[in-house]
Amino acid sequence: MIVERLLAGLACMALGAGVQAAYIIVDDIGGPVQMHPGYMPGMLDPGSGILAEGAMSSAHTTLNDAGIETDGHVTFLLANTDAGLTFTALIDSNAELGLAGMAESTLALSSTAPISLDWYVNAEAGDQTYWSDLGNGFQMYEALFSWDGASEGDGFAWGSLAPGDFVSFHFTDVNAQALHPDIPFRFLSYTANDWHVVATGDFTAGDQFVFSFQVVPAPGALCLLTLAGLGAAPRRRR
Repeated sequence: MIVERLLAGLACMALGAGVQAAYIIVDDIGGPVQMHPGYMPGMLDPGSGILAEGAMSSAHTTLNDAGIETDGHVTFLLANTDAGLTFTALIDSNAELGLAGMAESTLALSSTAPISLDWYVNAEAGDQTYWSDLGNGFQMYEALFSWDGASEGDGFAWGSLAPGDFVSFHFTDVNAQALHPDIPFRFLSYTANDWHVVATGDFTAGDQFVFSFQVVPAPGALCLLTLAGLGAAPRRRR
């Protein structure tokens, strides 16, 4: 048993040198995709329910500096913020995409998540939002985002994510002409000390885009559970 615990401990140390935080596995986009978090301090004010313009602009700038174009896309990223582990959907940006005559856009969002999570939204005067407690340990947030694609953008985020949490998203293209015609959705992961696009998505023939994800504990956390289990193993009778 001592040898087993020693080997498990060494394995934990090796894994601990890799991913240090929980990550998510995204399904329904052509196969499971892993998204690992970056660090974006100051992005959210915990419990405020607001995804501020300045915070979104800062996130767009960070991603653009990493060589990732966010204008004309719904960009999904996972980040450690002041509101804990956060999944954010950045809807377009306030930069000029150049789709003349296609600036005004409307996109519907519906997302279901555990009641323990906090929501954050950037909602302008023309947007419609609705929150509901589903009564089964889950909540739903719905929004109809309307924006000028030439000079505006919107956003939504779930904060305080924890291992085991399951979240689903459903988007409907009402009139989202400002989004890229072929690659409206992009999923990012922070690996090798930089942001990378790990998956893309498009609307179906019915103008829908649906996916879900689950939060997975870091390898180090799994190791702790393994070590605890080894320590609790019953002794064999002589």
